Amino acid sequence: MLTLLRADLFADLRVWIGTFAVLVTAGAAVGIPATLVESAVHERDLYVQLGLLSVASIALVISLVSLLIVLSSTVRTLVELRRRAFALWLIVGMQPSQVSVIVLGELTAVAVVGSALGSVIAWAIAPALVGALLVGSSGLGEVTTTLGAGSAALGGALVVAVVVVSAIPRAREAGSTPVLALLQGGRRRTTRLVGRVIVCALLLALAASMFATLPQSFATGAAQSVLIGPVLIAAASSAAPFYVPGLVRVWTSVVPSTRSVSWFLARATVIDSAQRSSASVVSFYVAIGLLWTFLVGQNTVASSTGGAVAADPRPLALLLGGPTLLAAVGAAAGVLMASSFREREDALLDVAGAEGSVRTLTAAWEALIYVATAAIMAATTAAVVAFGLTLFLAPLAPTLSPQLVPLLGFVGAVVCVVLAWVATFAPRLSRSGSTIEVLSGS
Repeated sequence: MLTLLRADLFADLRVWIGTFAVLVTAGAAVGIPATLVESAVHERDLYVQLGLLSVASIALVISLVSLLIVLSSTVRTLVELRRRAFALWLIVGMQPSQVSVIVLGELTAVAVVGSALGSVIAWAIAPALVGALLVGSSGLGEVTTTLGAGSAALGGALVVAVVVVSAIPRAREAGSTPVLALLQGGRRRTTRLVGRVIVCALLLALAASMFATLPQSFATGAAQSVLIGPVLIAAASSAAPFYVPGLVRVWTSVVPSTRSVSWFLARATVIDSAQRSSASVVSFYVAIGLLWTFLVGQNTVASSTGGAVAADPRPLALLLGGPTLLAAVGAAAGVLMASSFREREDALLDVAGAEGSVRTLTAAWEALIYVATAAIMAATTAAVVAFGLTLFLAPLAPTLSPQLVPLLGFVGAVVCVVLAWVATFAPRLSRSGSTIEVLSGS
């Protein structure tokens, strides 16, 4: 068994490296809201304490949204990419329950180690970082920030819990991998509908209630306006496997398949690998959409008074820095994890006689399709937030107008494209195996 696990680790090393990077980042990112909460607990001034708790609650909600979406997407990508290995395990006589236990055990072990390292990083740097970002905040600039080892460990435990909960259904799927259908290139197990529909409906109901209570809270600043976007992102992400392939199919059809062979191949790959594609798109969606929808909500409400939103980036970095970084790392890691699968496709194209430029462009287009699809989803969410706020608040503030901040979305998309291309082409530079070796898995 230990020999199998060791061989499995080195055979899928990129998959585990990507997963480990996401877990370390998650453990470190959780340290920011943990620092805010612990600092508030130790604060003696009641007004300062309430201010810290208010900031901490927003940071915690956004961090949880990013944590749940990115970690579940990473687990889904990992299991999807290793289905061939699970099929081989079942062929050599391993019981389905054994496969499920091994998958769950591997993910739990990596989660414990990765989140522990992230918690250590958070314990070392989060107090100083949060203190620096609070400087200049009204009434909070003199707060003594602190993060104890216990609180950092609790943050790491939260990461492990999310991974385990996400891994349980995936481990069961791994144990029931359809061996012959998978090895013969048949369709994979379809995504379960009921659970995702329920989660999506609950989140949409929450977003609707937040919109409905805007008039009552407008006099005190309509604080929920900056959280509607993250809730909508969570709702859209929960149902992503059902509509992302269709969305890709629709918008990529604007380029006729006869115009570019590489575009046709990239489009077909993204549509065919629905589970992996939706996971990658969702991570890029969170990376682009979190900051964008937050600022859209903030700026739209601020337009009611004609005042400009403060240009100091430190509050935004405090609230959104960790979640956005986690989403960006998760998106890049997802592309990196799929590089071994992409190498096999590249080798098949080589055998079929495709030129090197076609293979390179196919990989580049595939990454671009991921990010462009995520940008379309983020733009749609930003528009819903902006026009929804305008619809509910215009009777109270006639001067309020939707603020879409398109430049921010464009910059976020460009950054994500660069990350995707780096994660796509960096492994190709270190590839040393021949085409035959790649196809044989040696």
